[in-house]
Amino acid sequence: MNEDARDTQATELRHAEFRKSSYSGQDAQCVEVAIAADGGRWLRDSKNRHQPPYYFTVDEWNAFIRGVKDGEFD
Repeated sequence: MNEDARDTQATELRHAEFRKSSYSGQDAQCVEVAIAADGGRWLRDSKNRHQPPYYFTVDEWNAFIRGVKDGEFD
């Protein structure tokens, strides 16, 4: 990744609106998701917010959602 791409990514992350599920409790043992500018998703651990988030492309995220709905992870 070139320096311009890293700068763009850092700016995007500073403005990302991370959300956690309404099913999550008040303790910090959740994951939080933010929508990336390109439609992908950023995912982070709520108890380790200082760690860099993981990034998933639109296709990767959609495959994950399909798997959840199909019971693939039950």
